[in-house]
Amino acid sequence: MKAVLTVIILQFLLIPVYYAKLITIAAPNDTPPYVFEKGKDKGIHLEIIEQALAESGHTVRFIFYPWPRLPYSLQNKNVDVMIDVDQSVKSKNVYLSVPAFTFHDYAISLSARNINITSITQLAQYRVTAFKTASIILGNKFKDIVSTARSYDEILKHQSALGQLLLNRTDIVVWDKYIFQHALTSQETVNNLRRLGIKTIPRLEYSNIFPKLYYYAAFKDKELRDQFNFGFNQLNNKNKINEIYDKYTALRSK
Repeated sequence: MKAVLTVIILQFLLIPVYYAKLITIAAPNDTPPYVFEKGKDKGIHLEIIEQALAESGHTVRFIFYPWPRLPYSLQNKNVDVMIDVDQSVKSKNVYLSVPAFTFHDYAISLSARNINITSITQLAQYRVTAFKTASIILGNKFKDIVSTARSYDEILKHQSALGQLLLNRTDIVVWDKYIFQHALTSQETVNNLRRLGIKTIPRLEYSNIFPKLYYYAAFKDKELRDQFNFGFNQLNNKNKINEIYDKYTALRSK
């Protein structure tokens, strides 16, 4: 009996003990379905970090930044962590998490056009519209290829990219699949298309020619980073990450 009691005590001592805090998180501006600034839904990435930190008893609040300003958000003394950042923010005063957040860009075209894209090199044959900074984020190979495309443009709003595609002003849009699919169902998109005289959205083709992009949470505090990593692994083990994705989309890329 004494031996059993000793084992139970040792197991209890090995359980991490954390002090619950209110954690302030810097996140990118409204980017459905990953980030919602308003409404009851938070978004995939916000729910991931909220639930991961909740495993250590923490609660969270969010501050939203435009994408170009997000990497500098940790300069705000009130911000504890920023999400959706790449490894370029790593420094001796910043602690990166495991790669917990993903985006997955596709080459999107009108099915009726029968554009069969199976390789990134084929983009050179077409008019291409991509998200802002795509030529940096998608690497030098992409940058070199689209520099010889029939035309290449980078724009800020996916609604505008969709309009260009439907009006035959571009052949291919390079964008995250879930952001684009969510936009198709938004009232803002419907209103914008109506103003352009477009009443229905034709079938779209999503060509999977880009790898997933993995992003991180960057913390000021190493212990808090470790707590997030612990919580994220716990969510993964309980299949909670997939459940969060399924909540917002039934079409998660494999």
